[in-house]
Amino acid sequence: MTQQFFTVLTNAGAAALANASVLGQGISLTEFAVGDGGGDTFNPDAQTMKGFSALTNELYRGAINELIVDPENPARYYAEGIVPLAIGGWTVREAGWFLDNGTLFAITKYPPSYKSIPADGVATELPVRTYIATGSTDAVELKIDPTVVLATRAYVSNSISALTKADVGLPNVPNYGATSLYDAAATDKLATQKAVHDAHQELKSRVDDLEIYALSGI
Repeated sequence: MTQQFFTVLTNAGAAALANASVLGQGISLTEFAVGDGGGDTFNPDAQTMKGFSALTNELYRGAINELIVDPENPARYYAEGIVPLAIGGWTVREAGWFLDNGTLFAITKYPPSYKSIPADGVATELPVRTYIATGSTDAVELKIDPTVVLATRAYVSNSISALTKADVGLPNVPNYGATSLYDAAATDKLATQKAVHDAHQELKSRVDDLEIYALSGI
């Protein structure tokens, strides 16, 4: 059965990959974008999408968050971008993956997904994920600017949760069955105001220091 949703290299992307392989150079994927495909009639086939040089109707562009070699298939990459919480109010039907020179490297026909915003009464981030088959991973790398990469709310929450369970060196803060430092502070005056403040500052500092890494050139 023909796949309804898929990701393909564009003609320009395939040419860039072939040229990089011949010259022994690398190419860098840096950005992703999403669009609504121009409406609910968006239904191009794979061959048509290979000829695209831009999305049909781009609505948001941002830095790629993650690009890693698929451990089960070293001839393809797992790629991820995140549409932020406050961006949206439209349905995502297409996604593009761009080289650092602006070339549309690969394009995704995406399952229609409404991107809600706070004004809708409920809002979430939208992780856009796909596999990009390159035939080889020798020439592909990801350059990440940590000042523009987004961490999901879940990632930050999980990181804070992990840190609260770690020893952050608080002086004389007993734990009477509390599950976290915040629980200890909130349940029964087990920590002084200064201790809570110090804990919060320590956790914030550690979260701020978290870095996102991606495997490249493997």
